[in-house]
Amino acid sequence: NGVKSRRYVDDNKLVYKTLALRNITGRFATTTKVTMPDGSTEPSDEKVRFDETNWGGRSKSGITFDALPTSDGHMICVVLFKPDDERLAKMEPTAEAARNFFKDLFPFLLPYMEDADLERFAQKSPKNLPSFSYTYPKLHHGNVALLGDAIHAVKPYFGQGVNSAFEDVVILSKALAMATARVNARTSTEAMDDVTVDTPDSVLEGLDEYSRERAKDAESLVKVSRSFDRPGKLGTFLFVFPLILDTICNKLFGPALCEKSSIAILSDMKYSYSEGAARKRRDRFVQGAIFAAILSFVLFVARGVFSFVRAAIAS
Repeated sequence: NGVKSRRYVDDNKLVYKTLALRNITGRFATTTKVTMPDGSTEPSDEKVRFDETNWGGRSKSGITFDALPTSDGHMICVVLFKPDDERLAKMEPTAEAARNFFKDLFPFLLPYMEDADLERFAQKSPKNLPSFSYTYPKLHHGNVALLGDAIHAVKPYFGQGVNSAFEDVVILSKALAMATARVNARTSTEAMDDVTVDTPDSVLEGLDEYSRERAKDAESLVKVSRSFDRPGKLGTFLFVFPLILDTICNKLFGPALCEKSSIAILSDMKYSYSEGAARKRRDRFVQGAIFAAILSFVLFVARGVFSFVRAAIAS
């Protein structure tokens, strides 16, 4: 029926467990010390960040946590780890085991953890993150529209899951409204001209327009997000190097020649996901051309210097 889906194999798999952090207040940021919400400080070798909407950190062993606020003044802490990490995969189902785990890795979290929450954390089975997938070329069947993870499932690392679903709703709403206006305008004109012809249903017309506009964005969002999630040291390099390159080029040449990084473009309302992906492809071409020009100039100068030295030696 024209509705297809592509799902990628998860070759950089992480799983997660959650627990509550109770009575979190205040705001702080830290480098070598962790400043607690009550104003006290504790030394830490881990990378930690905190503000009123997010608290996160990463251990040297690669285990990370991210905590987000709830309306009742607490936070939900998500602990991400590899499936074969024995400290979590084989944790004893007791509060003491969970407490010892956090004491070793993130001791500054302990004042905000209660025994009941720690015990539930220890007893929970790890949960899987979604696999990258997108739907194409149609995002509807009949009068049923697909939105959110049904058309663009991504891992929740860059804040685009729910945000892109909200955008789906906006685009669908506009497509339906514009289609309804067009059908009503045609109906009014036909009534005045006393001509009777079949007109497309406004809902189906709007859904067709929604698919045409959003399918390419869904594909671009998934492909760009997946490019940030490559495994191993090469994957880390392919993630970090373009960010550094884009930052340098953007400062040297400005956005006319080189836009900001792909991560920043994902959150920039100036670009749709497909427009942002196309812009970065153009930037990569420009960066390649600049690098080639610089390399050609260096080789030209080096060849000239070599020729001069060889001539001097010969004479």
